[in-house]
Amino acid sequence: MARCGTTYFVTVLAAGFDAVVNERANAMTWPRGPMRYNVATLAELRRLWRVAHQRYVPFQQASPSRSRPAGVTDRNELDRLCNEYAAAWNARHPE
Repeated sequence: MARCGTTYFVTVLAAGFDAVVNERANAMTWPRGPMRYNVATLAELRRLWRVAHQRYVPFQQASPSRSRPAGVTDRNELDRLCNEYAAAWNARHPE
């Protein structure tokens, strides 16, 4: 449960995460029993961290700076930065 101003709400975002964890756990053959969900949760958190990092860093590099007050405004340049960073990341952190 969370609060925004005076309004309370229940997060719906978690529904997608637990569904993905459940799907991963059901596909696993080891370990057996409830521990499978713990392992699946850790694996999914690792995957999400990797995806979030690959998306955040290139945009941080493209943000406005003293040398480039407007930041990177060309979409092709942003795509190039993202692709270069993802390739470098994947080379350093193989699955």
